[in-house]
Amino acid sequence: MTKKIEPKKIEVKKIEVKKIEVKKIEAKPNRILRSNTPARESELQALRKQLEGEKQALKAEGKAKLQAVKAKRAELASIFTSLKAERERQGLSLADMAERSGMAREVIYRLESQTTPNPTIGTIQRYATALGLEVSFGLKRITNSIQQAT
Repeated sequence: MTKKIEPKKIEVKKIEVKKIEVKKIEAKPNRILRSNTPARESELQALRKQLEGEKQALKAEGKAKLQAVKAKRAELASIFTSLKAERERQGLSLADMAERSGMAREVIYRLESQTTPNPTIGTIQRYATALGLEVSFGLKRITNSIQQAT
C-alpha cells in the first residue's frame, strides 16, 4: 500500500513596495554674520588699541613672574644639591636614606634629581633630619620688580 501524496496548494500574496523619498537636510549656519555700523567699528577699533597696550603690560608681568618662579626653583635645586652632597659625604646610599627617612628610595632619587617639581616643606624636613640637619627659614624684603610679579 502506497500512499498517494497530494501536492499542497501554496498561496502567493503580492506585497506592494513603496519608494520612500529621502530629503537631505541642510545644516543651518551656527551664526549670522552682520556687518558692523561705522560707530560700532570705531568702538571695536578703540577696544583693540586698548587691548594691544594691555597685552604688552601683561607679557612683561608674565615674564617677571616666570623669572621669579625660575629663581625659586633654582634655590630649591641648590638645597637638594647640598642635601645630596651631605648624604654622599656621610657615605649613605639611597637605601640607607630610605630607611632613615621613611621615604621610598624612588622618592629620594626624584628629590635629588629635581624631577619632583614642588616638594612639601615636610618632605624637605624629613630628608634633612635623616642627615642630622635642621631646616630653617628666613625672611627678606622683596625688590619692587619681583614684588609686582607675585
